[in-house]
Amino acid sequence: MPPRPPLINTCRIVVPWTGPNGTKAANIMHCLMGPGWTPSPSNLQLLAQNVHNSFNSSLLTAQVGGSWTQGVIACYDNGGTTENQGSFAATLGGAAAGNTLPPNCCTVVSWTIPAHYRGGHPRTYLPGTPESGLTSVGSNQLASSLRTSLATAWGSFLTAFNAALIGTVTEQLISLAYTRGGVALSSPSWYPITGGTIHGRLDSQRRRLGKEAAFM
Repeated sequence: MPPRPPLINTCRIVVPWTGPNGTKAANIMHCLMGPGWTPSPSNLQLLAQNVHNSFNSSLLTAQVGGSWTQGVIACYDNGGTTENQGSFAATLGGAAAGNTLPPNCCTVVSWTIPAHYRGGHPRTYLPGTPESGLTSVGSNQLASSLRTSLATAWGSFLTAFNAALIGTVTEQLISLAYTRGGVALSSPSWYPITGGTIHGRLDSQRRRLGKEAAFM
């Protein structure tokens, strides 16, 4: 796959997670930086710290099982002017008590953007779903209490991130579109994320199960 085209003054955010038995997950996000932005390693490190702070203040990890922890959050210049990156070592772990579902089982927020098109809108899949967050054992439906908590937490995350500054430079969570109608765009377009809706049903990220070690 050819590299995706850059978009000036944007950054790519990678939030890694580690679960039981070394299972892995990651959330990929993008943001638009305001006037005066310089994608230096030090500024990208501050951006990664802002991501961490937004997770911390929103209490999102309270909705994640205690067997999951965040890793080193990394931010990359996505504007095409440098290959710079910066990172911040997260210290956050899941705080939900009890057992969690397998690593492919996720809660999902569908982000709201001011655009209408065919196909799915941007989503973020959060790992470490607690078993207690289902309507009943073996169900594929989230309890209303978990949906409410997730909606509040993701809303708080969005507000906190968009309010943070790097010096005097603003930051805004966005969605990037690299194709339209199945055709690759020479320059990606972006949409501001204005809110989100929590799926009532569990979703799955199959690759988070990892490779099968052996066949029986």
